[in-house]
Amino acid sequence: MTNIYTQEELGCNARITVYADGTADNAICCSRNIYTQPGYEQMSYSPISRLPWEQYCAACHGHVPHQLRQRQIDRHHSTATNNEQSLKRSRRRAIESVYEYIRNNTDLDCFVTLTLAQERQDVDKLAARLKEYLGKAVQRSSLKYIAVYEYHHDGKALHVHLLCNQSALDLVRATSARTGRQLSHKDTHGHWHAVYNVANWHYGYSTAIKCYGNRIAIAKYVTKYVTKSDRKIRGRWYMHSHNISRPEHRYYQVCYNDVIGRTVAAPEQAHLHIKYTTPEQIALNIDTARDIHEATQAAAQADYSNFYTQLRERLTSKSTINGTLPCCVSRET
Repeated sequence: MTNIYTQEELGCNARITVYADGTADNAICCSRNIYTQPGYEQMSYSPISRLPWEQYCAACHGHVPHQLRQRQIDRHHSTATNNEQSLKRSRRRAIESVYEYIRNNTDLDCFVTLTLAQERQDVDKLAARLKEYLGKAVQRSSLKYIAVYEYHHDGKALHVHLLCNQSALDLVRATSARTGRQLSHKDTHGHWHAVYNVANWHYGYSTAIKCYGNRIAIAKYVTKYVTKSDRKIRGRWYMHSHNISRPEHRYYQVCYNDVIGRTVAAPEQAHLHIKYTTPEQIALNIDTARDIHEATQAAAQADYSNFYTQLRERLTSKSTINGTLPCCVSRET
């Protein structure tokens, strides 16, 4: 039997990102329900909404939903400003994705830069060589990677940065062509680190440095290459292998006014305010009466009560480290 619910009945207004190591981060709370609980699918639009715009308006006798009317206006009045905003949103989503991939896959522990020896300005040539190299490495050595293109300072030559698992790489110490001495890199804190070459990259030059320190700092360092890019390269902001995973997103219904956080106003047409907060604030302000859908409330009430009790006990005793949360009960039926 198929049950049909509205977005207001089924939606949630808070989200927490939970990574593979159990840490929780990126807690967001919204002034209205914009998230859909897992286990449900959105229904297709009514066939009448697929009609040409003039016929649709006639069929509705002029009573067109505000969202559809605004979408039609935006479509016919697209400007350079709208295109620029769309590009910014696309880049912002790419930055979020790269950050989440790196935070969730802690075995990505080596930063590599690859460059062609010749035809360094040929984007297609670099892409072809890179596809060949990465495809073989993934199949033969279980390589995992996140890759971001970057132009040189001249804006013409191109290279690619990768964050990957060093266990899948054939690394050798890099040496100076002039003196033959092994090369090292000095970081901003004055620490020296060995520099390597990727021995099986036969198409040009390579450097590799093993990652260390805070995982968040590593993720932010790699995402800066997406941030400073003003356009996509070959239609992409970044690339990744399919053997890495994204973190889990968990959704809750909370009392928005009680949550403490930094409030940001969304664009006016969204009619929405967003609070960036902490997992602890989400846990302490869960609206238990509304967070469980009435269709599954009887069966899930005991499990959810136990979940909330454990969570609040851990927060009260300050035993939660880095926002670690216990597992949440699935809402799928």
